[in-house]
Amino acid sequence: MAASAEYELEKRVERLDLFPVTLEKDGDGLGISIIGMGAGADMGLEKLGIFVKTVTDKGAAHRDGRIQVNDLIVEVDGTSLVGKPGEQSEVAQLIQQTLEQERWQRELMEQRYSQYMEDQEGGEYGTDEEEDEEEEVSPTHPSAIEVFDLAENEDISHLETDPEKLAHKNQELNHAEQDKQRWRVDKTQLEQTLRENKERMEKLEGYWMEAQSLCQAVDEHLKETQVQYQALERKYSKAKRLIKEYQQKEIEYLKKETQRC
Repeated sequence: MAASAEYELEKRVERLDLFPVTLEKDGDGLGISIIGMGAGADMGLEKLGIFVKTVTDKGAAHRDGRIQVNDLIVEVDGTSLVGKPGEQSEVAQLIQQTLEQERWQRELMEQRYSQYMEDQEGGEYGTDEEEDEEEEVSPTHPSAIEVFDLAENEDISHLETDPEKLAHKNQELNHAEQDKQRWRVDKTQLEQTLRENKERMEKLEGYWMEAQSLCQAVDEHLKETQVQYQALERKYSKAKRLIKEYQQKEIEYLKKETQRC
């Protein structure tokens, strides 16, 4: 059965318009999801047609422009996908590598976000209300803290009347405000990236479960086919034995008739 599936797939490949594509992985892997359909899973062989299920927008495959949904993948890195053991196939490796990469990215983003929230709670970066009330400044401009570190009895009249110093302090406050805005933007982008990575991870895990279900269904179908084949083989053996006995009896009968004559 598996050999037949492999033969049919190879014959179909001969009629296809084949072309090589070179892709480089980026943050989204190769930018495609795949699905396999075929027979032979019960024998440890994929014997499947590996098809492109989706193409990630702006991913590596999308930028190449030649790979389309429903395209058949027949070879990866010079290795044919026909007849490869399921756990060692290029398809399985691609899926596993993509899962690991997505999981690594998600953990990294969660660590960065957790560190950022710890810094917020520890007071390293004040909240919006605290920043508006206390006019705290970024550590990248420590000199601006001098504005709020004057002694109680220190004369500050010269700061209020010196245009150059006032302009300098105003510039430092502007830098601090820019830092605050930049942190707000970074926080928003970090949260967005974290959500997107979680969504991609959930989709990829869904594709993996779908592929597992497909293989299981194919495996059950092949088991049923094997049972039917074994039953037919037993009937064939019995019929062959009966024919042989009949032929033997016919030979004996002819011998007896010859002797009588």
